[in-house]
Amino acid sequence: MRVLLFLVPFVVYGGWLVLAGRRRAWVPRGPLPWIIAAAIGAVLVGLAFLGTRGAPPSARYVPPHMENGRIVPGHFDKAETP
Repeated sequence: MRVLLFLVPFVVYGGWLVLAGRRRAWVPRGPLPWIIAAAIGAVLVGLAFLGTRGAPPSARYVPPHMENGRIVPGHFDKAETP
């Protein structure tokens, strides 16, 4: 929902440009549009990748701690079901 609210001004501005007949006036020439499109694509792929990984919602996070003089990295413990 927040993403849609964020995109509304851009959609309205794009619609205004189309209706005003200035469709291509604001698009820069050269490699910049392709670089911007590639960056947006990389962000979306990264978000999709990170969004599909992780622990189950019922897991409990155990922060890093020391045991017997050694650092144990943080990890997720499976939730105990009663």
